[in-house]
Amino acid sequence: MQTTKPTSNFPILKVVQHFVKTVQKGANHWCVCPFHQDTSPSLSVTPEKNIFKCFSCNISGDAIAFVMKIEKCNYVAAIKKIAQILNLNPNDYLSNSSNSYSKLYKINELTAMAYNKCLYNSNNKEQLDYLLNRGLDKEIIDKYQIGYAPKEDILESIFKSYSDANESEKFEEEDFKKAGIFSYNKQGIKEPFYRDRIIFPICDKDNQIVGFSGRALGDITPKYLNIRSSVLFSKKATIFNIQALESQKPIYLYEGFFDVLSSEMIGIRNSVACMGTSLNSIVLSTLKEFSKNIVCCFDNDNAGWNSTINTFKILLQNGFSVQVVDLLDSDHKDIDEYLKSNQKEAEEKLLNPIHFFSWYKKYIAKKSNLEEIINLQMLITNSLEFLFQDHNDEIKIRHGIDLAYASSSIRIIFDFYKEIKLFTETKHQEAINKKYERYSNAIMCSLLQEPTKTVRVNITPTTKFSISLFGTLFSKYFPLIPYLEKNLNQLESSEKWRVELPIDCTTFSEETRDFFNLLNNTIEGITTAYDNSAFQKERPIEIKSKETFFDNYYSLHRAYLDKLIEIVSKDEFLEFPEKLKKKNSYLEIQKEVQKKGSEYRKNSSFFGKNVH
Repeated sequence: MQTTKPTSNFPILKVVQHFVKTVQKGANHWCVCPFHQDTSPSLSVTPEKNIFKCFSCNISGDAIAFVMKIEKCNYVAAIKKIAQILNLNPNDYLSNSSNSYSKLYKINELTAMAYNKCLYNSNNKEQLDYLLNRGLDKEIIDKYQIGYAPKEDILESIFKSYSDANESEKFEEEDFKKAGIFSYNKQGIKEPFYRDRIIFPICDKDNQIVGFSGRALGDITPKYLNIRSSVLFSKKATIFNIQALESQKPIYLYEGFFDVLSSEMIGIRNSVACMGTSLNSIVLSTLKEFSKNIVCCFDNDNAGWNSTINTFKILLQNGFSVQVVDLLDSDHKDIDEYLKSNQKEAEEKLLNPIHFFSWYKKYIAKKSNLEEIINLQMLITNSLEFLFQDHNDEIKIRHGIDLAYASSSIRIIFDFYKEIKLFTETKHQEAINKKYERYSNAIMCSLLQEPTKTVRVNITPTTKFSISLFGTLFSKYFPLIPYLEKNLNQLESSEKWRVELPIDCTTFSEETRDFFNLLNNTIEGITTAYDNSAFQKERPIEIKSKETFFDNYYSLHRAYLDKLIEIVSKDEFLEFPEKLKKKNSYLEIQKEVQKKGSEYRKNSSFFGKNVH
C-alpha cells in the first residue's frame, strides 16, 4: 500500500504505552506481553529502532504491527488508531487513490443507501410493512440503514452515477468483486448478490459498513444470507451492532438482529448478536474490550436453552460474568415477541436479569422434581462441575474463571439446599457448611496463586467439558445411536429387546435425559438432529454387527446402573433406609437387564438376521 507520509516514523513507545504499562531498563522499555499468557515482562520496546519484540512468543514488528495485533484490525484501521493516539491526521498517511479499502467502504455505503431508499419506494410497501409489523419504526430503520434489495438490479446505475460525478474515485470491476455485492457466472456476467431480501448493513467498531446480511421474505432458504467473506468482512470475526457498544456496561447478547433492534427501541443499546456462529477467540476478545459482564437472552425453547448453557461454558472459562434474561415462565418464543405482546413485563425481565445459576435451577426444575433429594443433589453436583474439577479428591477451580463470579456462584448453588426442609436440620447443615468451605477455600487458593492478569482466550476443544458425571460413559456408547439409525428396520421388534428405565433413573442431569431420549427416539424410528460434540472424552466402541450392538446396548445399561448405585451409596444426605431402598430398586432393574442380555446370547438369531 502506498502512503503519502512514511508510517515507519510512528513513535512505537507512545503507541505501546497507550495499551500497556512499560518499565524502562537501560535503552529498552519492558512490559508483560499482551499476546500470550505472560507472567513476567518479556516484551521489549526499542525506541531507537522503533520496533518491539517479545522474547517468549517471538512476535515482533513496528507500531502498525503492534496495533493490528492487539486490536485485531486491518492495516487501514491500525493507521487510523495510531493517528488517533498521536493526534495526527490519518489522511496524511493513506492515499485515497491507492487505498482500496476506502473504495470498498464507499461501495458498501452506496449499497446501503440505495437499498434503504428502495425500501421506501411505493412499490415496496409490503416489505416496509413487514418491518413495521415486526415492531420497528422508521427512526430505527434509518438509524441502522435497513433496506430492501429488489428482484431487479438497482446498483449498477447507482455506481455509474457516482463514478461519473467523482472521476477521482472511479470504481473498477475488481473493487466490486472484492466487496462481494455482485455474483458472477462462468461467462463473467454479474448480477446483484441479494435479490428480494431485507438488507441489514453490518458495521465495524468505527461504524463503517463492512458487509451485509439479507433476510428472505417468504419460504426461501437460507433465511439469512451473509455476504461472502472479504478483506472487510469475516462472519467469524463480526458482531452485529458492535458500533453501539459502550465500555464498562453489561453487554446483552442475543441470537438475532430483531432482538437487538427491539432492545434498542426500549433504550437498551449495549446489545449485540453473533452472526449465526458460535463464540470464538476473536469475538470474545472484542467483547472483552468493552465489558466482562454478559447478559444472555436467547430463544425460549430447547435450542435456545441449550445455547444459553453452551454459551455460558465458553464465557465462564474466558473470565466473563454471566447473567440471563429469564423467559422460562413465559410462553413467548423470544424477547422480540415478548416485547410486542407485553412490553412492560418484558422490559422488567430485560432490566432485571438473574444470575446464570439461578436461571439454571429454574431450567432444571422444568424437567426434574427438585423435591426429590437425589435430583437436587445432582443439580448441585452438576452446577459445581461448571466451576470446579475434582482431581484425586483435590478441588480446583477451572482455568480462566473470574474468581469473584465463582464466589457469588457457589453462594447461590449452596442455597439450593434450602429447597428441601430436611437439609435445614442441624446435622445436615454442618455437612453442607463443611462442603461449602472446601469450595470456598479452592477459590481462595486460586486467588493467592493467580499470576499477573493478561488477556487470555480459551476456545480449544478442551473447553468442551461434560457437566454430567455420566459424560464419559455416554461418549463410549454413543455409536449405538448411528448404528440404530442405519439398521433399525433389519432388527426384530424392539419390544422384545428394549430396556425401559423408570423415569427417576434418567433425570439425574440434562445430559442423561438428552442421551436416553435420543436413544429411545431412535429405537422408535424418530429421527432427531443431534450434536455429539459433548461426547468426545473417551474412545468410543466400534459396532460392526448385530451381535456387538446388543452386547454393548446391554453393557451400557448395566454400567449406567452401576454408576447410579455408586452415587446413592456415597450420598452423604440420604438416610440409610432411603439408600437401601434406592440401591435395591436399581439392583432389580439391573437383574432384568442381565436377563435380557442372557436371552440374547442364548438365541441371538431371535433378534433378526445379521446386519452390518
